[in-house]
Amino acid sequence: MYPRKAKNLCSEACPPYLIKPVTLYRPRLTFIQGQRGNKLLVIGGYTYARNNFSGTNTIYWACRTSHDGVRCNSRVVTSLMVNGLYRIMITNPKHNHPRRVNLSREHLFGVGSARFTPPNKPPEPRTELKF
Repeated sequence: MYPRKAKNLCSEACPPYLIKPVTLYRPRLTFIQGQRGNKLLVIGGYTYARNNFSGTNTIYWACRTSHDGVRCNSRVVTSLMVNGLYRIMITNPKHNHPRRVNLSREHLFGVGSARFTPPNKPPEPRTELKF
């Protein structure tokens, strides 16, 4: 079997190398909890998982969704600026899949003005082992 090739979502009038990054300076950051308990960034109905980080203020995110066996190449970079706001640069805004519509509100995280803060969860009950 030969591997599948990625479908080209851009027409010939718009080759992928000419797509400029989109930068948002006052975005509303929304995080949800993934299946494995990890923090996922949600922008415009698309979810991104943390891919890498640089220093303490820059996080690189990647869309982890696959469509027809082809992984999405959309990427996002979040940077904390000096004034406490986030700058979000969507380096590859084209997705090869539709938006997610079933994002659960019960897994939303709150975001502080400067840093990500997880919600206050009640402590889980301890179970003692008796031998």
